[in-house]
Amino acid sequence: RMNSFFRENILIYNLKYAILIQNCGKHRIIRRNAMSVCYDKLWKILIDRKMNRTDLKEMAGISFNVLAKMGKGETVSLESLRKICIVLDCNIGDIIEFINETGK
Repeated sequence: RMNSFFRENILIYNLKYAILIQNCGKHRIIRRNAMSVCYDKLWKILIDRKMNRTDLKEMAGISFNVLAKMGKGETVSLESLRKICIVLDCNIGDIIEFINETGK
């Protein structure tokens, strides 16, 4: 027996796609839009706080590879984003945004 959470429409965001799934006995994809990730908000926060990427790496305990991926606009783990948010005392929406690549 499914709980009420799964009976409703569910909007799932991962770092690559926004997927709207509706449960009608079986899950089915209703809409799939290509999304890209943008870290411009994070870079602005670092500038405003007079921090550089190395400072962030050391304070948050993230690897250089994570910063390199972010610099290229690639996806990183939620755990890395959580560590950054803790260090900067902010929410995930303050450092990351999703851009719709389809232009719709």
